[in-house]
Amino acid sequence: MSCLPEDQLLLLADGGIPPNERPPLDQHLAGCASCRSNLEEIERTLRALGPQDENVDVDAHVASILGRLKKTDESDLAQRDPKSPDAMSEGKLSVSKLDRRWWAAGAATAVAIAAGAWLLVHPAKEGTVAARGGVTASSLAHDVGVHLYVGETSLAPVTRGMTVDATTPFVAGYTHLGSEPAHLLLFAIDSDGETHWLYPSYESPEQHPVSMPLVPSQRESLFPTSVELDHPSRGGLHVVALVTKSAVPVSAIEGNSRAELSDEALQRRFPGASLETFDLVVEPAKD
Repeated sequence: MSCLPEDQLLLLADGGIPPNERPPLDQHLAGCASCRSNLEEIERTLRALGPQDENVDVDAHVASILGRLKKTDESDLAQRDPKSPDAMSEGKLSVSKLDRRWWAAGAATAVAIAAGAWLLVHPAKEGTVAARGGVTASSLAHDVGVHLYVGETSLAPVTRGMTVDATTPFVAGYTHLGSEPAHLLLFAIDSDGETHWLYPSYESPEQHPVSMPLVPSQRESLFPTSVELDHPSRGGLHVVALVTKSAVPVSAIEGNSRAELSDEALQRRFPGASLETFDLVVEPAKD
């Protein structure tokens, strides 16, 4: 396994990696000093940030962090052997290209951590979310994010155009940073226009389930069960995550035509709802 990307290290430091995905990452960290060092640096930065005053100037806070990073970088250079290639002829030290590249990467990480940590300690209140001095009205589209994965013991995020088959297990997760009620219908439309339900479960016309409530959570919550689609037709598969404030029955979707389930039609039928989509391709299962 190659070195872990910075966004994955940040999730590790902040506890955002699902437990079933930790073992291979922990195994890699045990044998990779570079990743361990980067993870420790991110953890130190998160601890240094700490809880911030709600009126904090984010730009000034980020500038302060970058300044501390630069001082740390210069301090490290000053402790090097003056006879090293980084020493200039007059005895002064310069930052090499390699040093600059790594310092820039660390700076970018610090900016992301600072902004992300500031948002985490400032949840939306009274219907607004403040960021960089501005105020944005809270909404389902702003507050709720739905994430789709494939797999069971090891989850992989769904990407546009990903190929799946009828035996592919799906798992969904979500974040809900607001305080307003939110309910999820997650379904797929295959190339023949047939509707397949992921959440809530819907297996017979005698059932009358409604959309699933989403509990406010700043960290991702995964649904406890995986779902396999019931013989989806080969070709394009359009997965729709519809989040509404009020609970919506499955019958509001089931039996509708492809035109009635288009993204535009759903937005008109459910004003104020959040609509996220995932486009996949179904191929026959490999023997």
